[in-house]
Amino acid sequence: MKYLLRTALAGGALVFALALASAAWIEYSARNSCASVGVPSFPAQTPGGASATLVDRILPEYQIGEKHSVIVVAPSARAFESLKEAKSDAQPIIKLFNLLPVLAGKSDNSSPSEKKSLYEKLQDSSGLVLEEPNRELVAANIATADKHIPSTPETVRGFVAYRLRHNEMKLPVSFHAEPVESGVRLTTETRIMFADRKLCRDFAWYWGVIYPGSSLLRVDFLDAVKRRAEHGMAPIPEDQKEVPETATDGGTQ
Repeated sequence: MKYLLRTALAGGALVFALALASAAWIEYSARNSCASVGVPSFPAQTPGGASATLVDRILPEYQIGEKHSVIVVAPSARAFESLKEAKSDAQPIIKLFNLLPVLAGKSDNSSPSEKKSLYEKLQDSSGLVLEEPNRELVAANIATADKHIPSTPETVRGFVAYRLRHNEMKLPVSFHAEPVESGVRLTTETRIMFADRKLCRDFAWYWGVIYPGSSLLRVDFLDAVKRRAEHGMAPIPEDQKEVPETATDGGTQ
């Protein structure tokens, strides 16, 4: 009995210590991530002279971000076709990505039989959608922390120039396929920029709590896309094999 009591006390103390350590780490990360809010900065430089991605164009600087990649042994066109076919009722990652339309003041009222792929849901729920076929998709919103529903600019120029209010954040989600020797590196990334340091700190705490589960779900989703691209898809039509050189962004001029 005494052994069980000592074991329970030791286990409780360990859990408490881990909880304190986690809280301290989240607080440190929140302070560090949000230190740049309101501080003028120069746009990030792309290493090696490589061309900037679409998400770099609209949000090169940000406070909170999450990025995961997987190598897909398949052409970019096949990887993106696999991404487009990933249904919301087949992958739990969709529930996590639903954070984007909820923060933007939108919701998905479709029935289970009408569920769309993540690709379609991001396009439908976002104010700004940029796409370079077979290479990159960016879905961005001006999100909010209250009931106010801001209007997201529909052009790159408007999104970049938008001045955030204290309760707002810029929130793009991107998928990018980068050619590598064995195929393509498919990356999903979320970036969040704030103008209010308190909102940034509060959201950083939330992000710190959900990050382990967020990471697992996103990696699981990328693995599902990888499996589908490498094993479960029909041949890519000839007219889809060439990757266009220009991107469509809904009017950036």
